[in-house]
Amino acid sequence: MLTSTATRSAIYRSFAATETTNNLGDVTAKGEAQMQQCIDLMFRELDSDNSCSLSPDELRLGLFENFSLNFTDYEFRKVLRVLDPDQSNEVSLTEFSAMIFSHLEDMR
Repeated sequence: MLTSTATRSAIYRSFAATETTNNLGDVTAKGEAQMQQCIDLMFRELDSDNSCSLSPDELRLGLFENFSLNFTDYEFRKVLRVLDPDQSNEVSLTEFSAMIFSHLEDMR
């Protein structure tokens, strides 16, 4: 299980909270803050050794266990190349977040 029920419930409540606003910037900023919370939580769940970075083995195992994503060696090298652009062989939270936000922007 990726997150505890209480944590997921808190995140869902924050997304469901309705606030009246006429400022699109406020809505966007709130949405980005909530997305960052989800990304942080996902990263912490994948970071099994609490090192604040993801090793290739940790990332691969976490993606499989939490999301049922099973990559061939070739596919995983491609994933790692995207997630670790500085080729440090460790994925930082900054790199992880940047990749997710980048792909979300591409989807808009």
